[in-house]
Amino acid sequence: MATRVRTMSRGGSRFYYSLDNPDTKFPGVTSIVGMLPKQQFLAPWSARLTAELAVDSIDYIGDMAARDRQGAID
Repeated sequence: MATRVRTMSRGGSRFYYSLDNPDTKFPGVTSIVGMLPKQQFLAPWSARLTAELAVDSIDYIGDMAARDRQGAID
């Protein structure tokens, strides 16, 4: 007889469990991938975009910084 598998969601993640052993739960693949740190991939990309925008907008950023340094930083 095949084991029946159910799913449940907690905190935005999906977990699978067997009705034969409901206390043991297994996270779904997308939940596991969602738990991986994203900064290692996104940080270089976002830093590059920020640098490109700064270089392309150097005059605007200079004017903004002259008027309101903290505002330009924020």
